[in-house]
Amino acid sequence: MDFSLSAEQRELKEAAAAFASAKLNQDLAEREEAGEFPLAAWGACAEFGIQGLPVPAELGGGGADILTTVLVMEALGYGCHDNGLIFSLNAQLWSLELPLVKFGTPAQQRAYLPGLIAGDLIGVHAMTEPESGRSDLAVKIRGLSHGDPATVRAEVQRHRDRHVERLDAYLANEKREFPDPSRLRGARLHQWLVLRGGIALERSLIDWYDVVLATLDKKAHR
Repeated sequence: MDFSLSAEQRELKEAAAAFASAKLNQDLAEREEAGEFPLAAWGACAEFGIQGLPVPAELGGGGADILTTVLVMEALGYGCHDNGLIFSLNAQLWSLELPLVKFGTPAQQRAYLPGLIAGDLIGVHAMTEPESGRSDLAVKIRGLSHGDPATVRAEVQRHRDRHVERLDAYLANEKREFPDPSRLRGARLHQWLVLRGGIALERSLIDWYDVVLATLDKKAHR
């Protein structure tokens, strides 16, 4: 199997790095300070063909293979200093566009792919699993300057209450099942150790929620 790059692939990689260096780093510090998404840079990437690169030509994309796409994304990483932009591009390509190509219905492909490829739509990776909430909550706290503090505070309190309930359940289970940990051996010892890990994690999270709530309340009363 030949993994050597073709002349076309090398040329495209060099062009992508040069494009990223010239077009994607303007006002980076100011954008970061303001917490703004780089819409102009996103549009420039679409004009260059990034968002459509791995999408088959018959669906309006560039028809590039996976290796070529990875090479271009690597080149963008060399030339662009905005890691958030690179992460967002990759998230859209790998978690939205390609699943649409492989699993989407023709109607879904017609509805979404043209806008995603043109940069008019921005794809996101939604978290719907029950245990994804902490990461989602951290994102909301990070973006509080652009959101509703009261709503975020209520959500933090809800998460705290849930983890207090879980901690109480863990402690009750420990008291009932492992009254004397010093006498444990073998599998029972290992079970207790895992339970202690859960107890430590819940306590740590509750401490963090308390810090967040106290800080938000202090800011609200200034």
